[in-house]
Amino acid sequence: MRNVLILAIVFGVVGLALGYLIFARRVTGDLIPLSELFGNGDTLLGEVVSAVRQDSEIRRNIYLCGGGGVVLGGVLGAVLRR
Repeated sequence: MRNVLILAIVFGVVGLALGYLIFARRVTGDLIPLSELFGNGDTLLGEVVSAVRQDSEIRRNIYLCGGGGVVLGGVLGAVLRR
């Protein structure tokens, strides 16, 4: 069980990092700051600004990569355990 959790966490972090490198570019070509990726949207105005700047779609894609990494790590850990 420990290997499954460790691999899920490691693959999740790697998935987030790869997702960030792939999807975090804005139209202007610069990367979204990490503080905006994990925060910034606490208010209704922040959500509207994020939606206009397409940051919400970028965040979703990065989070999906991280989730995919967690699933892959969990499956790999379960397979290697047997």
